[in-house]
Amino acid sequence: MEQAGYCNQKLGLFPNVPSDYNKTLTLNPPAMEKNTAMFRKAIIYSLMNKTDKASAWSLQSTHAGYNSLNDLDSLDAFSNLRSMPEFHELRQRVYETICHLQQGTRES
Repeated sequence: MEQAGYCNQKLGLFPNVPSDYNKTLTLNPPAMEKNTAMFRKAIIYSLMNKTDKASAWSLQSTHAGYNSLNDLDSLDAFSNLRSMPEFHELRQRVYETICHLQQGTRES
């Protein structure tokens, strides 16, 4: 299902993509596939200018283990998020989540 979402994303069929990734997520995929699908949902929502959903899915993907910090800072798909006054807060929350997850890994 993730492949269908990615293909639809590349074809510009954005309204179809979130449901494609939802199907992937309902199958309880391995962690890497799960956090990638979540992050790709963030990309799609950003491209659709649904910034609240893009921010939420970016943070969720980070909680699931995807290090989205560099992508948030550099991908053209997130230029609208970077121009929002709330971006600094989102970026800080992503950073703190990554640090917390890495600290938990070191303690294990």
